[in-house]
Amino acid sequence: MSEEELAAAAKKFEAKSEQQSFTDVVAAIDGILVGIVCPSSKEVPNPGRYWTRKNKYALNVQAAAGANRVFSYVSIVSPGSVHDGIAWQLSTLGAYLADGKLPAPYFVVGDAAYSGSPSVLVPIAGSNLEAAPDSFNFHLSQLRINVECAFGMLVQRWGIFWRPLRCKFDRLAVVVTCAMKLHNLCVCRADDCEGLDEDCEVGGQAAGRAAPERDENGGMPGLQRGDGPRYPIAANMERVREELVQLMRDLRMPRPLVRRF
Repeated sequence: MSEEELAAAAKKFEAKSEQQSFTDVVAAIDGILVGIVCPSSKEVPNPGRYWTRKNKYALNVQAAAGANRVFSYVSIVSPGSVHDGIAWQLSTLGAYLADGKLPAPYFVVGDAAYSGSPSVLVPIAGSNLEAAPDSFNFHLSQLRINVECAFGMLVQRWGIFWRPLRCKFDRLAVVVTCAMKLHNLCVCRADDCEGLDEDCEVGGQAAGRAAPERDENGGMPGLQRGDGPRYPIAANMERVREELVQLMRDLRMPRPLVRRF
C-alpha cells in the first residue's frame, strides 16, 4: 500500500470511531477456523494438528480487513490447533509488522489473542478496569469488529463454508482466497468503489502447494517508512495506548450503555 492508500484507509477507520478518536488505524486483524475434512498422512505430516477445540478439522486463517469490511491480506499456513497469536507470528504480514516496517504513525488493531507490538494495538488486559481504560477497550473493539463482520459476511455469503471444505489439501488455500476476493468484489460493487480492481485485491500467503506469496511484503507492496513519525517505530504500543486512554478521559467518553457499530 502506498502512503496515499494508507492515509485513505486510516480516514475510513477514523470516520467509524467515536468522535474520530482513533486516527491512524489502517486495518483490523483476526483469525477464523475454516472447516476441512481430515487430511491424509500423505498430504500433511501430522493430520492431528488440524483437529481443533471446536471438535472439527480446520485451517487457521489469519486475515486483515479495512473499515469497509474488504479483506486486504490473508495467511493460510497454520493448522486449526494453532493459537491465533502464533498463527499471526507465522504470517508474512505479522513478521513484517513485528519488524516495525509499517510507516509511522499507522498501526493495525487486534483482540487479546495477539501480542502488542510497534504496529499492533491490542486491548488492555484485566477486569474491573477504570472508566477510561474500559472505554478504550470498547472503542478499540468498535474498529476491530470490522474484520469479524467481514468473516461473518464471507461465511454467510458462500455456502461452501457451511460444511467442511472437500477438495485436495493443496487447493484449500486457493478456494478460501478466491472466496475472499469474490467477497471483496461484492462489497465494492455494492459500495460503488472507485478503483475497483485495486480496492478489492487481497494478498497474502497460502498453505502447502497452493497459491504462492504475492511478494516479500506479504501482499502489501510499496510500503515505505513515513517521514516524521508521530510514534517512534521502536517504541512499544503501550505509549500509544496510554495516549488514547488519556484522550478518553479528556473527551469524557465512557463505554456506551448500548453498543453501536
